[in-house]
Amino acid sequence: MPTSYLKKYPVGRSDGARLGEMWRLYEDEGLSLAEVGKRFGVSRQRVHQEFVKAGIKTRGRVLKSLDRKVLHRLYVVTRLSISETAKKLGVSSGVVERELERHGIERRTNNRLEFDRELIERLYVKQGLSQIETGKRLGVHARIVMRELRRYGITLRHAGRYAPVRIERDLLDRLYVQDKLSTETIGKRLGYSPKTIARELRRHGLPVRPSGRQRRTDQ
Repeated sequence: MPTSYLKKYPVGRSDGARLGEMWRLYEDEGLSLAEVGKRFGVSRQRVHQEFVKAGIKTRGRVLKSLDRKVLHRLYVVTRLSISETAKKLGVSSGVVERELERHGIERRTNNRLEFDRELIERLYVKQGLSQIETGKRLGVHARIVMRELRRYGITLRHAGRYAPVRIERDLLDRLYVQDKLSTETIGKRLGYSPKTIARELRRHGLPVRPSGRQRRTDQ
């Protein structure tokens, strides 16, 4: 620590101890000015000002870089908005915008959240999930799911009408017969109710164990 700092803040002074801890976090642990400020409930600028007054030399600001594959998956494939992508990655929207440009990823002119038709059909039509359940899988509100269904011309089900769930026999045989998991545990793994699992077991001709014989320690 600079000599000027030690002269200005003698050992034992509360302000000296506070700034000394700030300097330790910044220098020894490598935290950024913003991260140090967060520890003490002050802004990045306040920490910088205190360091300058104490004669502590600061590092140049390191720009946050994002992995291209991660950015492409969230923004292009999953089609999250810039703000939603930023929230997922724990950075600002400005960082996402800068990184999109750096990686040569074209920004959407309409930043509205949209999903691939095949993904929507698989969840809503083939798996028979409700709009709310589909939204939970995609991390969006049910109204966005409804909008996407209408955009693709997919018929909306009325409340209580679900497409029949179809679970492969081999999968049920492995989980229920071979691994001896309960219908409740299998349901949690596959995202269905125990009743749905039991119904599919019967449809495939697999004997359903009495509820009292279900394993309870198969989590």
